[in-house]
Amino acid sequence: MGQFRRVRTGALATTVGLAGVLTAGTGSSRAADGSSVPMQFAAVTLQSVRLNVGPKEPSTGDRLVFSHTLTKDKKTAGLAGVECVMTSVTTSAPKGKDKPVTSVRSNCVATIVLTNGQIAAQGLTDLVDTAGSFELAVTGGTGAYAGAAGVMRKAGGKDKGTYIIDITRG
Repeated sequence: MGQFRRVRTGALATTVGLAGVLTAGTGSSRAADGSSVPMQFAAVTLQSVRLNVGPKEPSTGDRLVFSHTLTKDKKTAGLAGVECVMTSVTTSAPKGKDKPVTSVRSNCVATIVLTNGQIAAQGLTDLVDTAGSFELAVTGGTGAYAGAAGVMRKAGGKDKGTYIIDITRG
């Protein structure tokens, strides 16, 4: 039987009053001509934990659960919550490299909470990028984002970065 192991936890104080400081005007996903307009948010890790269910190193079944505070124009705009389950972990020794490379494929589910609705995204992604970048399909939403489809990208570092959400219909 595996055990759960805490990896990192951010300050909970940031969550206090988050709903009260969410600002309107988080951006529209549509231009006047109906084309998509990507929404972009700066992200800072609020909490992050790896739930280890097997050996100490990453293995199938481990989970990464994390949240980011999202800002736009230096004002809190929302919250991102993401859970990734490792579905495939492989290690290989590339030619000419001293250290083996571990490739982790994970099924990730994300929810972005904004003042005018939520955006849902999911997908199978390779988590080989130590910078914490990934790309998921937008699969729906609520409020202003009901019926949304498109792409959500998270770029940048593990503790900081940028979410770019490009909604193509909805």
